Formats: sequence, C-alpha cells, structure tokens
Amino acid sequence: MKYIHEVDDLMHELIEKMQRYLDELAILKVQHAYQHIKTTTRNQRNEKGELYLEKKILALSILVDLQLDEATLTATLEPDASLQKQIQTITDLIDQLSKSPSPHPALLNQLLDTRSDTTAYLILFAHQLVNPEPQAIESYYLPMARQLNANYFVSEFEEYCFAHANPDVYAKLTQQYDEEITLQQHDIQQLEQLLGPALVRIPTRMNEIYYAVTNTISKIYYVKIPYQSQEIPLTNYIFQIAEHLEKPIAFFFDIYQSVLHPQGYLWLGQGHDETHLRRYVLLQDRHHNTYRLFLMSPNERHHYNLGQHQPENIPSDALTIYDLEGHVTYLPAEATILDYAFALDPDIGYHMYAFTLNHQYLRLEDIFKQEKGALLTLHQGDRVQVYHDLATPTAKMEWFKWVHTTKAQNALISYFQSKLKE
Repeated sequence: MKYIHEVDDLMHELIEKMQRYLDELAILKVQHAYQHIKTTTRNQRNEKGELYLEKKILALSILVDLQLDEATLTATLEPDASLQKQIQTITDLIDQLSKSPSPHPALLNQLLDTRSDTTAYLILFAHQLVNPEPQAIESYYLPMARQLNANYFVSEFEEYCFAHANPDVYAKLTQQYDEEITLQQHDIQQLEQLLGPALVRIPTRMNEIYYAVTNTISKIYYVKIPYQSQEIPLTNYIFQIAEHLEKPIAFFFDIYQSVLHPQGYLWLGQGHDETHLRRYVLLQDRHHNTYRLFLMSPNERHHYNLGQHQPENIPSDALTIYDLEGHVTYLPAEATILDYAFALDPDIGYHMYAFTLNHQYLRLEDIFKQEKGALLTLHQGDRVQVYHDLATPTAKMEWFKWVHTTKAQNALISYFQSKLKE
C-alpha cells in the first residue's frame, strides 16, 4: 500500500468484520484508536518506504480474523505504557539472544516465561507475520507460540519456516493445494447440479444450529496450509422431500443408487443431528469432500426457518450470487456488481465504493479510472461483498452503462433527478 486511502479502505473492511462479533461501543474504541494513530503518524514511513500505519493495520487484520477482543485490538494500534514496556522487554531479549554466539540459558528461559500479559505476545506474533524475520521466528517466536499454545501462530510460523527453508518444495505444495481447492469447488457445484432444485445449501450461519464439523487445516504431506474461512470441508444442505414420506432415508437411498453412486459418491452413513430434530445422510465424493444432507419437507423447513427460500418463477439462466455468509441473491444473467448492490438496498448502491469478488478486493474508482468495467460483470456462483459509506455518495452518470436491472436503473434515475432539484 502506498497511500493512506488504501489503508482506510482496509480499515473499513476490518470494521465490517468486527461488526460480526463485537458490539458497537467496542468497535468505536478501536476506530478511535485508529483515528488517533492515523493523526499522530500521518505519512510516516519506514526505511523501505512503507507506511508505518499500514503495518499496524495489517497486524490488526490478523487479530480481527482471530476474533480477538476489543482490548487486544485497541492495544495493537495504541499499546499503553505498561504493555509497551512488556513488548520492549521481549524484543530487547530477542536482540540480546540473536547477537550472542552462545546465548545464556537464563535469557532464553526468561524469554519463554510467559507469565506476562499474553496480549504483548499476540501483538508481536501478528507483527512477525507482517514483517517476518526468519531466524527470529524459528529460534524465538515459534517456541514462544508453542509455550503459549497459540496454535494459529504455531501453524503460521511452522509454515513460514518450512517455506523459507524449502522454497521450491513449498511452491509445488501450494500449487497442489490450489488445485485441490479448485477440485473441491467443482465437486460441490457438481453435487448441486445433480440434485437440482430439491437441494438447498444451508448458509454458514446455520452452523450455530447444526453442528458442523470444520477442519481449517489442509494437511498436504507435512505442511499445514490454512483454508480460507469460507471453505468448509463438511458442507450442509437441506434436501426437500414430499410431505408425510414414511421412509425418507430409504427414498434417498434409491436416488443415491441411481444418480449419485454412478458419479463416484460414497454413502458414509445416516442418522440424526445432535438435537435429534432432523434426519440426514452423509456423502463423500472422490476428492474426499463430505456432504451432510438433511431430509425434510418444505413445511418442516419453513417451520424451523431453515435455509434459503428460493423465490418462484426464477428464470433458468438467472445468476445465483452468494454473499460471504452464504445468503443468496438471484439476478439476471447480464447483471453486474452494481445491480447486486442496488438489489440489496438503493442506499447501498448510491454509496458503494468497493467490493470483493471471489476474495479479490476492487475499488470502483480504480475500475472506472482504468476503464476496466468488465470487472463488474457477475458470473454464476460468484461470492461477493460490497462496501459502502453512507456519508459519501459515489453514484455517477457513467454507472448507467453498467446497470441492467430495472431496480438499479430506476434507482439511479431517481437519484439524479433529486440531484437536479437541489
């Protein structure tokens, strides 16, 4: 990042993540700390020309992804005097140890004495992931993370050490991982196509109701590479059955034998979920993705308010677009991200300034400046998130070229008509 506005964009993204697990007051405290450090550091840069503020925010983003508390997040931006002293003590010890050809055991023991505030270590760990020092990570930060049972950082540090020592092997393993994820996504789409409209994906939030087995680590040989948070190896679905079907599992077994098994799917088992409310079957595909299909009638599903309700009369070529929590929006085949924003809410459309498309972060200003409007086009199954700021309207006349739904077009017409009257 070269400019402050890019850091601001990342902070906006982090605030949206915080809103998923922190209350409003806690978020305001983090925002206040950010604004204060932004004011005090201004455009200060390190010897590499990198913004000082950028490194703080990148470290903060790691801790936000771990859903740490407001006190830790605020301290990452602005540690108080006591915490700053602890951080300085740890870094001074590491400097002493790294400069000594044969470090005194007492120094090493002192470093690994983790009775100090854990927050200091977590902040240092996050900064090491942002600005890694290979020797320090292997010799000091990794042992400290193990001592603290900070498993996320242990995994990240181990992976970094392996990558640093074996770059060629690591590159090949990473490529294999990417190919594995591509296969996984393809297989999930294949199952959804095979079972058609009767299959409804349960959004991520339903994991609070249905206990979902999640494994966030992909073990490829001896390297641990984390999955992205949206990727859940055990995918939950509802398979709709007819009302009063006496033997739903036997009924589905017929479908399995005739449709799924010939395609390479394996029946792992059947049973009830942990609350004994639902019948389910477990399937596995040839790439070891596991699926749990809850068998229920439409009335049961609606009674418990489960899953996404698919509107009737959806065109066969309609796009199914997911947000980061698995919520579905249906749009015409030619729709763009602008159509999606207005479909959510006109105010979101008027004030949208950026979006993520399949994990890629894009700013509208950059897209239009570089005349890359094609990047706005949506495709079947895209996973998107839009970012907006109600204090700053961003709608422009050139957007008319890139909206195709009646709702978006009418919203823009109303918006610019109101502007002319002002």
